[in-house]
Amino acid sequence: MRMDDCTPAFRLSPDFSGTVLVRQGGEICYKASRGYAVRGDYIPNALDTRFSLASVSKAFTAVAILQLVEEGYVSLDDTLADLLPNDMFSGFSEGVTIHRLLTHTSGIPDYFDESVMTDYADLWKEKPSCRMRCPADFLPLFQNLPMQFEPGSRFSYNNAGFVALALVVEAKTGKPFAEAITERVFAKAGMTESGYFSLDRLPSRCASGYRKDDAGWVSNLFSIPPVGGGDGGAWCNAADLMRFWDALAGHVLLGPTLSAQMLKRQTETGDGDGYGYGIWMKNMGKHDAWYLQGCDPGVSATSLFDPVQDVAYVVLSNTEFGVWEPDAELTRLVRTEGL
Repeated sequence: MRMDDCTPAFRLSPDFSGTVLVRQGGEICYKASRGYAVRGDYIPNALDTRFSLASVSKAFTAVAILQLVEEGYVSLDDTLADLLPNDMFSGFSEGVTIHRLLTHTSGIPDYFDESVMTDYADLWKEKPSCRMRCPADFLPLFQNLPMQFEPGSRFSYNNAGFVALALVVEAKTGKPFAEAITERVFAKAGMTESGYFSLDRLPSRCASGYRKDDAGWVSNLFSIPPVGGGDGGAWCNAADLMRFWDALAGHVLLGPTLSAQMLKRQTETGDGDGYGYGIWMKNMGKHDAWYLQGCDPGVSATSLFDPVQDVAYVVLSNTEFGVWEPDAELTRLVRTEGL
């Protein structure tokens, strides 16, 4: 069933602020933008508006690491102690490997443990978020904390693991993380609108993030780090995120062997879904779709690519609750009707 044949089954809420793009068989079958990119100036969101992606960005970090594996600079079995200065993570277990960091099974302490904390903004009440501009800035938040569990014993979503992976990218490329991802991922995939933009120097066509409190809408400027890194914070529009899926599926970013490893279940997440390398594996019944999700204060983003049905969608929002209702409905339609 085509999206334009079933639009009564999919309606965006009047309160939605963001962009939705759906593609089937290589053709765009649904597109919509709602709300304001900049509320104070009444600048509307558009299809080419760029949004902060939060943890969707972990997939870009994973690609860069796997490229380094292909190039022989890193092995999936290498430990942090093999790749970074010995005193950086001296209290971590020896079994913290690249594979386990990529699959959230490392057991290292997290600077934002989502199992016990609910609001990312709370992190920055004592430590100003404006100081967090590169991966090394996050080290004091977790490098001296105790391990959470024995490496490899279970899955536990972990942001700090991708900060550590970003440090590996910097060490092995000799470049700042954002520059390395721009060259290795965005440029190769044709994602010309994407980047790691600073909140205090946003380029054109970027949606400011908003939270809602008792007084109304408020900017997320002081609620998230000003520049993204290994665990989140890249900026992208919907079309560029579609290009990322195409580059992965077409082996533009990685060769067939490591592409296949990245895009298959490496571990179970305990809810019927699984996790590959930097990408969720969403159970569609008889097969898995590839799935990305992210949420920060004033930011939410999801994207799914079903290689069996050749269906993909992107939902981006400049509120933290914006994507979840349309994402759930789109997932249901893909799973039950194939659009």
